[in-house]
Amino acid sequence: MISNAIVFKAELPSIESLRQHFAELAYRELSDTEYKRHCFVMNEVTGDLVTDFPGGFAICLRTDEKVIPPKVLQAETDKEVTNIEEAQGTKVPRKTRQAIKEEIFFALCEQALVSTSYTWAFYHQEHQLLIVNTGGKSKADALVNSLISAAGSVKTQTIHISDIKHGITSRLQKLIEGEDDQAFGQLDVDDHALLVRRFEEVEKVTYAGVDITGNQELLDQLRAGYRVEDLGMIFDRTHFRLTSEFRLKCIKREPIDSDEDDDDHAHQWRMQAHEETQAIAGIVAELCQLLEYKEEEVAA
Repeated sequence: MISNAIVFKAELPSIESLRQHFAELAYRELSDTEYKRHCFVMNEVTGDLVTDFPGGFAICLRTDEKVIPPKVLQAETDKEVTNIEEAQGTKVPRKTRQAIKEEIFFALCEQALVSTSYTWAFYHQEHQLLIVNTGGKSKADALVNSLISAAGSVKTQTIHISDIKHGITSRLQKLIEGEDDQAFGQLDVDDHALLVRRFEEVEKVTYAGVDITGNQELLDQLRAGYRVEDLGMIFDRTHFRLTSEFRLKCIKREPIDSDEDDDDHAHQWRMQAHEETQAIAGIVAELCQLLEYKEEEVAA
């Protein structure tokens, strides 16, 4: 369900309030001249615009975007500019060239195919965490901006940690050296690490499927100036990779064997959303405590 996470601190309206706001901006197809459109859509499993579950709720942003390859746009623009210059015998000014490009862009919009994508977000009400299921900042920002546009005043904050790369690196070094067995608190280190060193060129070293906590070679790399860019970690039954941008990637939950045969798919969906949201909230809380989180307001 949640495979990647970019997390915001957020104060969101009630579930009913959001449902009303989203219903007012219902989905419609792109017009001929529209390039992109966002709207919140119904959960096909539960039938809700905003799906409640114990301790939180989930929302889904649909993005429709015309597929216009930049090379095609540039080629058509160059072709039209060349035709004009040959006909008039003078060079087309930059402003005119830009106007031609915009005109061609809208002409291409009328016949372009539409690409559709969905971005899910899960809200933990107690900790006021908005967990956006994406690894891309542009998609996370699109969801937050659409939420603000639909609901009005919504307060969001980034989770800003000063020099997170140094914090993770120093803790990993202490853990391998045996100086601090609790360097990551309730978090355990998994079997993946990406190290980076920047001199005249960027040097990268990846460790995968190996013991990290007792790895002498990796320790030597850290002592030589490499820093941790991406570290595999475990929290309870959740495996993930923490990046230097405070994003969670490759999230996987160890399954629990159950003899129950629940045919209520909506209930199953809600319980899974609850478990995964709780797990990520726990991970974020532990990391914020370890790495000295400072709130930084970015939107209101």
